[in-house]
Amino acid sequence: MPYSDLMRSLFIFFFVFITTHPALAASDFGEVQILNGATSDDLTVKIYQFQLNKNKKNFAWPYSHQDDSLEWGLLGRYTESRAPNLTFQLSDLVLGGGFILSSNHFIRTQFGASYLQEDSRDFQTTLLADVEYTYKWGQNSVSGLTVGQGHMTPMVIALNGPAQSMYSQNLGLFTDWNFLTDWQFSFKTRGDISQDSNQRFWMDSQVMYAISKFPHWIRVGFGTTYLGYQFPTGQYWSPRRFSAYGPRADVSVSVVEEISLFFGGSYNLFQEDSFSPGDGYYVRTGMNWGDRNSHLLSLSFENGESTQNNRLWYSHFYNLSLSVFW
Repeated sequence: MPYSDLMRSLFIFFFVFITTHPALAASDFGEVQILNGATSDDLTVKIYQFQLNKNKKNFAWPYSHQDDSLEWGLLGRYTESRAPNLTFQLSDLVLGGGFILSSNHFIRTQFGASYLQEDSRDFQTTLLADVEYTYKWGQNSVSGLTVGQGHMTPMVIALNGPAQSMYSQNLGLFTDWNFLTDWQFSFKTRGDISQDSNQRFWMDSQVMYAISKFPHWIRVGFGTTYLGYQFPTGQYWSPRRFSAYGPRADVSVSVVEEISLFFGGSYNLFQEDSFSPGDGYYVRTGMNWGDRNSHLLSLSFENGESTQNNRLWYSHFYNLSLSVFW
């Protein structure tokens, strides 16, 4: 059976499994997700994803009643994209595990493979692996690092040549610091060395203030992003220097029991190399039905637009996911 057909079969199996299987343990969960969208580059994308986890709790933020010291999970993702004169399929299958070393130290690992086909022809198989270490140094504050090999970005595909998914060895750092009750500072950075020897540096930081936490979640703040490549290439977007900054917000409003609406977005002014400045926005909005102890159905819409020199670029994506907890 071709690998892409296997991924589709696994997706169907897990959809049936999580919707019909009796309860196994209070800490298990399964999820299926479908994403469909397009960009102004005439690129269309369909993503089918499933995952099965032994422990639904994020061990970097453990609940007081969490007893398990081991977490494991299986993730499968099938991507089908179409661009002018090009169709490709990208399949990922990843097995991961998490370990609580102590009340403040956590390790998470992932190993798997990625398989790329171009117009149904075998093209590229690559190992995926990463290790993440997290240190909890406050009641709700963590820092950590990641190291591994994987996709440099979720979608780095040449529109004017053979399909290729750029892979890289990477090293990243992150921190989330909660202070003064309602404030949070987040910082993430990652460096990559890709398979074409290009080097990339990415950094994102934000400060958010919680106007409300219960029953409605409302946060507003300000963020900055920086991205730079060692050398530009025509095979994928690779600016030497790209910087953006602007306000950000995320909101979750409980409408009735088990139904909530959510919104997240940002507006940015940006500068790319020596080009004229531009501006853009990103919005994600949707609805959740259910709760984290039994089932959760989520439907969302993502829209991003940017304008530079009177030229518009956009992307529109729809996302549907179903999670069932045992």
